[in-house]
Amino acid sequence: MNNIKDGLDDLNLNLKDPDNYVDITDLLFASVKSIENHQVVKSKYFDLLEGTRAVETDNIRLDTGMLRYELSEEELAFDPSLPISVKSMIAVMDKLYTLLMSWLNNSSLPVTILSCRYVQTILQNYTASVTKSIDICSLSDPRIRTENKGGNEFEKFLSEKVLKAFILGLCKYVGFVLGVGTSILYEEEDLTTRNMDLDFLSQLDKKSVLEEIRSAIFLINDKKDSAGNLIDLDNLIYRLEILHKMNEIESILKLSFEIEQTTYSIKPTIAFLDESVYILQTQIKSLSNYRSYIPPGSFSKFVQLDLNNKSITTELYELDTTESFNNLVNMFSQLNESLLKSSEISNYYQFQNFIQYEITNNMNSTFNVFVRGLFQLFLIRDNKAIMGSTRGENILTVTQKMMENLNTIDSQIFDVNGWPDLKEPIKQDILNKFDQLLNDLESISYHTLSNSTNNRCRQRQLMSRGLLVWDTLQVASENFELEVWENFRIGDELEGNNQPSLPISSYIYYNKLSLMIDILFRGFELDLYKIFEAPQIYWYISYLSQLALELLQGRIRHQLESKVQYLTTGLSKKIKKLKAGDKKEKMKKLQQEKLTHVVPKINLTIQYNENYLSKLFEGYFRITDAIKIYFSLLHFVKVIDLLKGPPKSKYTSLENIYNLRMKPFSSIGVPSLPTFEHYKSAIEINETNVTKENVRKIYSHCLDEFNEAKNIFRDLLEFIENKKLSGYYFLDGCSGNEEWIKALKKTCIHYLVEVKKLGKMLDEDNAALTTANDKKKYDLELETGFHIYFPKITVRERS
Repeated sequence: MNNIKDGLDDLNLNLKDPDNYVDITDLLFASVKSIENHQVVKSKYFDLLEGTRAVETDNIRLDTGMLRYELSEEELAFDPSLPISVKSMIAVMDKLYTLLMSWLNNSSLPVTILSCRYVQTILQNYTASVTKSIDICSLSDPRIRTENKGGNEFEKFLSEKVLKAFILGLCKYVGFVLGVGTSILYEEEDLTTRNMDLDFLSQLDKKSVLEEIRSAIFLINDKKDSAGNLIDLDNLIYRLEILHKMNEIESILKLSFEIEQTTYSIKPTIAFLDESVYILQTQIKSLSNYRSYIPPGSFSKFVQLDLNNKSITTELYELDTTESFNNLVNMFSQLNESLLKSSEISNYYQFQNFIQYEITNNMNSTFNVFVRGLFQLFLIRDNKAIMGSTRGENILTVTQKMMENLNTIDSQIFDVNGWPDLKEPIKQDILNKFDQLLNDLESISYHTLSNSTNNRCRQRQLMSRGLLVWDTLQVASENFELEVWENFRIGDELEGNNQPSLPISSYIYYNKLSLMIDILFRGFELDLYKIFEAPQIYWYISYLSQLALELLQGRIRHQLESKVQYLTTGLSKKIKKLKAGDKKEKMKKLQQEKLTHVVPKINLTIQYNENYLSKLFEGYFRITDAIKIYFSLLHFVKVIDLLKGPPKSKYTSLENIYNLRMKPFSSIGVPSLPTFEHYKSAIEINETNVTKENVRKIYSHCLDEFNEAKNIFRDLLEFIENKKLSGYYFLDGCSGNEEWIKALKKTCIHYLVEVKKLGKMLDEDNAALTTANDKKKYDLELETGFHIYFPKITVRERS
C-alpha cells in the first residue's frame, strides 16, 4: 500500500510556474459524469472501428500521424505549382492513367490516384471553396511557398494551363465513375469509393472541363513552332485527347435503342470509343516510356497523412504498366463492342441470348468493372426503360416478350377483351389478381436483368435469392390460372385432353429449373465443391436437366401445338357454325390476321425450343449423367469412395454433407429435393456384385453417354452456324453462344479420352475390382477445364 502512495506522490506536479498550467480537474470530472456504465466511449465523429484505431498512437501501422517520419522532405514539401517540363508532364499523365486502372482493379483512391499531389491539391482547393468554379481549381498549395520556382515560360504554361486541364479532366471522370459505382457496383467488392472527403468536381459543368482540355490542346498546337520537341508535344496531345474522350463516355447514357424496330448504325455517335483504341494502340503504345521523368515527391503517401484518413496506413498500389495499358484499351473496346452489338438487336430472342452469352457469362475478372456498371445503367434506365427506349419498351414489356418467346404467345389469358362476359366486380377482382401476378413477374425480371452485369460470384448469390421468388410465383400462378379456368373458363385448353394450358405457370417452372441448374453449375466455376461432392452435384443437375427437357418437349410443346391447331382448325369450325353477317366476317378477318402474324411466330418458337433449348438441356443431361457414371467407375478402381465421407473425416458422413449442400433447394416445392437414398440408388453401385462383366457394362454405358452428349453439342453447333435457321435467334457477330457449345463439346471429347484410359486400367488391374486396397494406387487431379462448368477430372497412377 505504501508503494502505491509513493507512486501517486511521484505523479504530483511541482508547479514552480503555475501561470504555465491550466487546471482541468473540474472539467475532467464534469465530462466523465455523462459516461454510462458498460458503454464504450467514442467520439460521435468516428464509428467504433475508427475509434479503436484512433487510440493506437505511436503504432506505425495504425497511427497515420507516424507517416510524417516515413515521408521524405521532397514528399512533404512538394510544390505542385512548380513549372514542369513536357517529358515530366507526360510521365505524370502516364502514371495517373496507370493508377486509374489500378483503382479500377479493386484498389482504393488514397493509394492510387489521390497519391498524386497535383490531384490532391486541386481537389482540396475545389472542396474548400464556396464558389465551385474552375478558377479556384489551382495547383497552388497555400501551405507551401517556394521563393524561386524557376522554369521557362513554356514550362510555366504547361503547369498552369495544360497540367491543370488534365487533372481537371481526370478528376471529373473519376467523379463520374464514383457515381456509377455508388449506383450499381458493390463497395470494395467491385469498386472502393472512399474519397477522403474530397469533392471530385461534382458541381463543375462537364462542358467547361472539356473546354479546358480542348483549349490546352489548341494552345499546345499553337506553340509547337516555338517550343520544339514536336514528338513529345504530339505525345502530350494524344494523352489529352484520350482524357477528353473518356469524359465523353457519359453521353452514352443518353443513347436510345428500340428492340424490334429498324436498326440504325450508331458508329458515328460512338466513334470516339474506336478512335480512343486507335490512338492508344498506334500512337501512345506504352505507359512506361517516360517513367524516369516523374517529378520527385509528386506521388507519395502524403494524402494519407494530410487528409481525413479513416483507414490504416496502406502502401501505394500500382499495376504493371503493360497491364494498365491493356486495361485502358479494353475499357474502350469492351464498351464499344457492347454498344454496337446492342444497337443491332432486332428481336427479343436476340436480346435474351445477347444478355445471356455476351454479358452475363462474360462478367469475369477480365471485364472492366466500370464498363460493367455503366452498361447496367445503359441497359435499364431510371424509368425502367430498356436501353433508353422512347416507345414504351420497359421491364414489363420485356417480361411479356420473353414469355412469348417460350410459350405464351397469343395466350387467351392475356387477351382481356376476349374473356367471357363477367359481372364488373368479378372481372375487376380477376384483373387485380392478374395485375399483381404480372407485377411480381416484372419484379423478378428486373432482378434477373439487373444481375446480369454483376461479377460471377455475386450473380450466383442473387440468383439463389431469386430462386425462392420463382418458387413462390409458381404457386401463385398455378392457383390463379386454375381458379380462372375452373370458374370462368379463362385460358387456353390443351388439345386432346380438355385440360387447362397453364402457360404462365409453365414459363415460371421452366425459369425456376433453368435457374437451379445454373446455380449448381456455377459452384464448379467458383470452386465451391470438394471433389467428393462433385458426383452428387452432377447427378442432381442431370435430374433437373431431364425435368427441363420433359417440360419443353411435353407441356410447352403441347401448348404451342394446341394453339396452332386452334388457330388453323378450331377457329375454322367456329366460323362455319356462325350465320352470315358482320360477326362471321370479323371472325374470318381475325383468323386471317392470326394465320398471317401469329402462327409463323409460334412456328419460330417451336423451332427454337426444339432445335436449341431442348437440345441444350438434353446435352446437359447426357454429359452430367455420363460424369456420374464416370465417378462410379472411379469408385470401382478405388480412386474415390462414393459411399463414404471426405478422407480422414471421423465426424461427418456423406449423407450429412449431401443434406447440407442441398439445403438451399430443400425449401423448393416443385421439384422436391431427392433424398440421399435416391442418390445412392442412382449411382448404380452394388458392392456385393462387383464383377468385371458388370463394370464393363457401366464402362460401355459411360462411353455411350459421352458420345451421345458430344453428338448433341455437334448438332447444336450446326444449328447455330446455319444462319438461315439460327439467324433470327442469334445476333450476327456474337460468338458467345457458339463458344459456349464448343467448350461443352471439347469437354465430352476430353472425358471420352479419360474413360478409355480408365478402361485400360480396369483391364490391366482386375484385382482392383475385387480386393480391398487400403493403399490407393491412383489419384485424382483437378484442372481448369475447357468449360467453366466442367473442370478436368483426370486419373493419375501414383509413382
